[in-house]
Amino acid sequence: TVSGKTADTAEISVKVPAKTDADQDAVNAEAAKIKSVAEPVKNAINLTLPTVGEGYTITIKSSNNESVIAKDGKITPPSTDTTVKLIFTVKHTVSGKTADTAEISVKVPAKTAKQN
Repeated sequence: TVSGKTADTAEISVKVPAKTDADQDAVNAEAAKIKSVAEPVKNAINLTLPTVGEGYTITIKSSNNESVIAKDGKITPPSTDTTVKLIFTVKHTVSGKTADTAEISVKVPAKTAKQN
């Protein structure tokens, strides 16, 4: 109407959802795909890292036995078969967003015994 009179409503609560982060969602999905690692062959000295999609890199975040598998992927073959638990970090190269994998167990075979 033209009277110019106003009235206020009672307080109304409005829930505003958090902003979605498509880059973070994508890197989370990429990390979630990684569920295993190729078991190294006997006497291997380098771990073959899991494959990630184009636009991503992968590194070892943690190893529960760095004397067998170091964070740089170097393997020191153990004297007995040893299972090492690893966590990997996947990075989206454009945005820099990262996500970690679940813990993944890798069996490292014992080194070949020296023959006399």
